[in-house]
Amino acid sequence: MKTHSIFFPQSRFKKIETNIKKYDWARDISQAIVEKAEHWLKLSLDEIWDIMFSSSITRSWFVWSDGHCPSCLQSVPMYTWEVDAVKRPWKVRCPHCGELFPKNDFHKYYLSGLDGQGLFDHSLADQSLLFNEEHPDPSDPLHTYGVDGGHGYAEGEKRWWFIGAYLVYGQWKQLALGGVKSLSEAYAVTGDRAYARRTAVLLDRMADVFPAFSFLTQGIMYDVVPYVDGFVSYSVDHCMEMKDITEAYDMVFDAVKDDEELLRFLSAKASKMNLKNHKACFADIQANIETNLLELGISDPMKLDCNFPWEHVVKYLVKTIVDRPEYCGEREALLDTILRKSTGVDGTSGEKGLANYSAIATKTLSMFLAAASEQDSSFLKHAVASCPDIKSMYRFFIDALCLGRYLPTVGDSGYFAYPALGIPSDFSHANKGYYSPVFTAAGVTPSAFSLLGSMYELTGDADYIRIIWHANGCCVEGLPHDINCPDVEGFQSMVTEVIGREGAAFHAGSVNKENWHLALLRSGQGEYERMACLTYDMRGADLHGHCDGLSLGLFAKGLNLMPDFGYPPVQYGGWFTPEAFWYAKPSAHNTVVVDGKDQVRNRDGKTLLWADSLRMKAITLDGRELVGTDQFERTTALIEISESDCYLFDVFRVAGGRDHAFFLHSHFGSLQTEGFSLSPDRDYGYGALLRNFHGGIADQPSWFFDWKIEDRYALLPAKSDIHLRYTGLSSGVETQVCEAWVNAGDYNTKTEAWIPAMMVRRQSEDEPLNTTFVGVIEPYEDSSKIVSIKRVDFTFEDGNEADEADVAVEVEL
Repeated sequence: MKTHSIFFPQSRFKKIETNIKKYDWARDISQAIVEKAEHWLKLSLDEIWDIMFSSSITRSWFVWSDGHCPSCLQSVPMYTWEVDAVKRPWKVRCPHCGELFPKNDFHKYYLSGLDGQGLFDHSLADQSLLFNEEHPDPSDPLHTYGVDGGHGYAEGEKRWWFIGAYLVYGQWKQLALGGVKSLSEAYAVTGDRAYARRTAVLLDRMADVFPAFSFLTQGIMYDVVPYVDGFVSYSVDHCMEMKDITEAYDMVFDAVKDDEELLRFLSAKASKMNLKNHKACFADIQANIETNLLELGISDPMKLDCNFPWEHVVKYLVKTIVDRPEYCGEREALLDTILRKSTGVDGTSGEKGLANYSAIATKTLSMFLAAASEQDSSFLKHAVASCPDIKSMYRFFIDALCLGRYLPTVGDSGYFAYPALGIPSDFSHANKGYYSPVFTAAGVTPSAFSLLGSMYELTGDADYIRIIWHANGCCVEGLPHDINCPDVEGFQSMVTEVIGREGAAFHAGSVNKENWHLALLRSGQGEYERMACLTYDMRGADLHGHCDGLSLGLFAKGLNLMPDFGYPPVQYGGWFTPEAFWYAKPSAHNTVVVDGKDQVRNRDGKTLLWADSLRMKAITLDGRELVGTDQFERTTALIEISESDCYLFDVFRVAGGRDHAFFLHSHFGSLQTEGFSLSPDRDYGYGALLRNFHGGIADQPSWFFDWKIEDRYALLPAKSDIHLRYTGLSSGVETQVCEAWVNAGDYNTKTEAWIPAMMVRRQSEDEPLNTTFVGVIEPYEDSSKIVSIKRVDFTFEDGNEADEADVAVEVEL
């Protein structure tokens, strides 16, 4: 069995103690940790033991995922109910009116139902306690209003899971998990065994009850029986929670293995509660925690199912910290999988959701590498040598960054038209709805800054230092914000020297990530930077990917001008609603839809042409496998007009099927047209949330759609007049304007909006239909920089006439 701490030897505690004595920022970290743990330190060991509850009360991931407050009737979806288990135990609060629910004293009811082992039994509980304390008279119509006895509060078909959600976010995440993390870290910075003892009591009681938990059979997800498993939390959160639990156990192990007071307390509890494990010696406590909490917590793949590499990282940590010889070979296999699969797709895991889920592997691997390097100073060097792709894991996000704050929203990612980064060029501070590829640590865990510094020393790549610089507010004060750092002054000197020599600006050009299937065409610098992006696969469609093959995006004039809609709006009733399905459909993207069908899952496109010159960057992509037709091919060129302006030349060729519908949308705003008449037209159908169709047949050689952008999020200077114009040069097509449904905000808001969109369409009774959609897309401010756009007739050298699919266009500036 384990005999000593693995990641927290005494030498590490000495480094922490030295830094706290020497540096103000380290003292600030220590003080914040101690203050955070104060609530649990004031509790008796009995009160600490009582924090953990049993599995007999239904747990719910939301009070009501798309619901409202029963008092003020305002929308309170998803995660917006307020929970503060310290200040408002056993209550949730409406963020609008401040009303507390449930209206009964559930804690008193809970205590009345505890059996001889301290577990809650509904049949033992005093049912007379289930009344609204504000209306105690049984004849009062509000006597049962807002009352929840653990099965939710119902009004007809409406149900609010007040206690079920409180158990997850209050009693479990804040008091139990929060207590374990806060107490163990407080021990690390103070050396006071009172913190370690309370950590062990809480971990041991978790282990007593953990085997009985199953989220699949005991939980509620999106207001129905869940389709995912887990223990107290559902699998994704459970996996991440296991990291904190495991680290806390290792952190306090050396302090509690010979703690007589801990042993007396837990053995007395075991006797009083008639527990099977008598806790007669520390080995009994150790076996309880390691077997019934740590090892059990990683034993079932369904209960541990999480975004890669979380499952593998947690298994590695448990098998390392439990420290049994039989785990040695398993750890090596896990390590190899973690390193290679986390970075094997152009430096990423390949998971879709670029400004969101795609960053999980990078962030998780970074935390893992930082922790392992703290234990073994040679670990990072050996890891990079065995898996050189580690050097590319941050490069992917640097290459994809535009205007200092945008990342392409490919797949389930962020929300409509909003920047990914809250602070320009700082990958560690992401807006809500996004995961940051760079983590920052304020506790006793190693800092990402230390890891980035080590990566610079290994590779000489100054971008690692630039990430540190921007994340720290463009200064070295307080760096590396790592209470474990052995040489603070040396680290700060390194950052100062590199930035002074290499500069602070990231340097990224046009790139084609052919494994991830993302092309980025870039021109301009600073505020005049522009980037067109195209995605060309259907990988991961079942895991945060969309039907977005050959979809085109554009960042220019300070905005995401052709955005993906973002993370599906699950706040409208879950993942299986028309709104959630809509965000993944091809008609919600700037691409062509063939016969109204979704694209074929898990298929790849490929690059046919790549050009990157001073004035023009271009790509041709073949996406036939995505739609199952003879041709599905897009050529896009980004062409500079001046330092501040550009346009896109766009040709989309489709052969096969009977219905080709080319969709394009921009930002919030209004849409004007020229070159065709507008009259009410039929809806598109196929499950697309589109409405208000108007249009007709294009009757001029060229025609255009012009979006006047509404800066709804106040991202631009006042009175900016930004436009996006699509000039169409296709013949024999229907041209239509319509409105597309979006949610204007993240998944904690329900703000419906309809944005203007265009559809250009060709249909035929016969198959195969051949269509070439030709257009020029220009972002501009105030007025267009283009005088005229026209197609040019031409003949090939062999004398053959060009047909519709052969395109030459003259653009006069």
